[in-house]
Amino acid sequence: MKITKIEIFGYGKWVDKTVHLGPELNVITGPNGSGKSTLMSFVLSILFGFPNLRRKGQRDYDINPDNHFGGRLFLKDTIYGDLVIERTRKNGKQLLYMTQADDKDKVPVSDFSDLLNGLSKQDYLNYFGFTEEDLMAFVWENEEDFSKSLMSLGVSGRKVLNEITPGLEQEAEQIFKGNGQRPVLNQQLQALEASQSAIDRASQDQNNYFTLLNGLDQDKARLTDLRAQQEQVKAKELQLELAKQQEGSLREYQELEEELAGFNFVDYDENLTKEWYQINNRLEELEADQASLQASDQEQAQSNVGPEVNTSVSQQGMGWMDTHQADSDVMYAQAKAYRNHLQKNEDINEEVIKKRYEQNRLLHIMGADEIGELPEELSDSERQQWQKQYKAIQNRRSLLGSQGQASISAQNELADLDAEEKELRKEYQELRQQGSPGRSWVFVFGLVLGLVGLVLLLAYFLLDGAFFIASGVMAIVLAVIFIGVGAWLTQSDKKAYRDDIKAYELDFIDIQQERDAIQHRQNDNSVEKEHLDDELDQFLEELENLMVERGGQDYIESLAWIEEDYVNQIKTLDQDVRDLELVLDADSFSSDQNHLWADYQETIGQSQTSDASLYQQFENDYLAWREARSTRDYQDFANQERQNRTQHLAHAIGELKQERQAILDQFSARDADDLQAKLDQQMTMADKQQRFDILAHHLDLSLLPFLNQDQALSQQIEQAKASIASNQTEIQELLDRISQSQADLNHISSNDDLTRLVAEDDQTRSQARQAAVEWAARKITVDIFEQATLGEGGDANKLVMGNAVRYVNDLTDGRFTKLTYREDGLRIYSEATGWLPVDQLSHGEKALLFIAMRFAFLNAQLGQVELPIFIDEAFAHLDDQHKENVYRFLADRSLDNQIILLSTDELFSDQLPHTNYQEI
Repeated sequence: MKITKIEIFGYGKWVDKTVHLGPELNVITGPNGSGKSTLMSFVLSILFGFPNLRRKGQRDYDINPDNHFGGRLFLKDTIYGDLVIERTRKNGKQLLYMTQADDKDKVPVSDFSDLLNGLSKQDYLNYFGFTEEDLMAFVWENEEDFSKSLMSLGVSGRKVLNEITPGLEQEAEQIFKGNGQRPVLNQQLQALEASQSAIDRASQDQNNYFTLLNGLDQDKARLTDLRAQQEQVKAKELQLELAKQQEGSLREYQELEEELAGFNFVDYDENLTKEWYQINNRLEELEADQASLQASDQEQAQSNVGPEVNTSVSQQGMGWMDTHQADSDVMYAQAKAYRNHLQKNEDINEEVIKKRYEQNRLLHIMGADEIGELPEELSDSERQQWQKQYKAIQNRRSLLGSQGQASISAQNELADLDAEEKELRKEYQELRQQGSPGRSWVFVFGLVLGLVGLVLLLAYFLLDGAFFIASGVMAIVLAVIFIGVGAWLTQSDKKAYRDDIKAYELDFIDIQQERDAIQHRQNDNSVEKEHLDDELDQFLEELENLMVERGGQDYIESLAWIEEDYVNQIKTLDQDVRDLELVLDADSFSSDQNHLWADYQETIGQSQTSDASLYQQFENDYLAWREARSTRDYQDFANQERQNRTQHLAHAIGELKQERQAILDQFSARDADDLQAKLDQQMTMADKQQRFDILAHHLDLSLLPFLNQDQALSQQIEQAKASIASNQTEIQELLDRISQSQADLNHISSNDDLTRLVAEDDQTRSQARQAAVEWAARKITVDIFEQATLGEGGDANKLVMGNAVRYVNDLTDGRFTKLTYREDGLRIYSEATGWLPVDQLSHGEKALLFIAMRFAFLNAQLGQVELPIFIDEAFAHLDDQHKENVYRFLADRSLDNQIILLSTDELFSDQLPHTNYQEI
């Protein structure tokens, strides 16, 4: 028999799950907790029955109330050919059906034991299934432990068969017995005789048929509507739950939307604020110069005194100018230009300082000291690509960080498990301290009665009284009864005590498994975090390599490089500084007059004086010389200069005021304070707009209508849940009514429809034929099992050891070539070491020997019974070389029996022949 497909309606975590299997080796992999053991439990439950939940600590897989519990197995090569078997549970009762490949009707059956050759679940697993626990139990440390394992494994087959064959004989007699009345087949033959007369009596209840049929159609239509409404209400409840989770953010979104709707953003350059402050500062400086010039004019008008000049006049200098009249005007202009140059450089130097500061700030952000250390600038597309990669990594890191709450939840779960285990340990220790129950008082009372009876009999022999013998016999009879009842009660108490101990131990195992699952989940989160850290490190390394390729130093901040176009900004500032410095240098003087200045300085007798003092002395001498040689009033010249300066200041102030007014007009501001307030409001609203856009991107805006209802979200959720419960109640009532109507219709149809009665007669005949086949199958199975068992003597051992030698040789790549088992123990032979006791083998070699012995016994004792073999995670502790040999060995063995291997190991499986590999 082989399993071709597994269909799960609902079982544990699996809902509407389908798994296809191949006819030979099937490797089903997945991490711990992925549902592999649940899948194996499902297959065994379909074959042998669902777990008994009355046992303490038994796991309940019926956890999905909205799904049908149970499923189907598709089988081929059974004693009945290709079949589909189905097991479900309704109202606590298990329902079993069997469907043949060429028949569409499901046939209810009581069990599937015929397909499994009468094996119970435990007997089936003794032959056709083992786990890692079975494997490790066989990895013994000495010959005594091995002998026990070998004996247990070797004789189990005959023991099981001796228990099975009588049961099969008894089941065969329950199906059919010559001249019997109660067996199933005998009753079906009698039913066939009665069905002919029932066919003739089908003549009533026709009037109610169409009424029931109409009501059934209405109920089905109503059921369809209710289920559609149920789906809508459930969807609404889900939306309400999401709205409840996002309520705070959604309300913030609404408030921002209302606030932003009433605000009119002004489109302006980002440097507008900086330009506004520069204009105001420059305007203040020019107005201060204008006020100072006006005050000087007032003082001049009051005193009628010319501008203050240096009266320290050198007669030598005036004499020098008499001999250099052609050059004196040029040199005077040069001296005066130098003084103006100093005043103008003051403003330019301030601008250079500002730009230098901004350039150094950006260099500091980039981690550089000078421009030559920077890389080339990225293009816009390159920067966007690198920013997108970095943002994706950061988002995933943020998401993983948000799972910290999940880690806290896991810690709480572990704490709850520890508390539960502590409580169970306390109860377990109290139970163990109480100890196994002693003899029942009924048993003790019976012993006392027995002693009394013996005393009375002894008194009879001594005193010869009829009363004593009657009383003694009665006491002994009662003593026997009490002792029997007391012994039964004592054994019952002891069994209850052992069951309680076993239940507590199973609870401890379940708690440990849950703790391991939580720890595994936490380890997965840690691995994911390390993976993201490695991904970020690789990203930074690639970015730094690109930066070095573009000419940057390796200590430059690579993230700052992709954040903004800082390199272009730094280079632009550097060019601006260079241009301003050129302006500073533009007033440098020609060297044509250097010899004249040197001659003038020597003439007046000054040495090592500054240019400023030299030029000042020359101006004094020049003015005195001009006053001496000309009647032109110096005051007129000074007034003209002041007037020109006044006009220049007025013109510059007017232009700056126009620029400032243009900025005020752009924002419709009354004055500077009003503008500042509007700029601050604009920045505040811009931040709110950014927050609004983020919320709009991340929130489900379709949930907003739920917030605008008159009722609170919690009330809406409660109403939705109440509606779901009400609909579910009505749906259940409709289902019950539909079921009853269908049953009534079937009853009426069976009574009224002659054709249906004939069909039922045919079905009864078919069932009778099937019962006959089942009876014959059990008879044949007994013969097969008797033939499959070779006995417990030398023939069995010889065949087992012969197969084991071949299998061990294959599993160990030819290292071990011989096996012998005598009274002194099992020995194994290799060319390298000779004969060795098996206790000198490694754990891995012992595990390979177990696998070889297991399949050797299987082939020797049940060689003609081809049922699927289940192996649940049995090779986790083997190294890769041993695993590879085991997988290859299983692929070869799967040609005889279908093998279903459940494992977390993905090695080698996709390289093997005869192998169907899949992951769940």
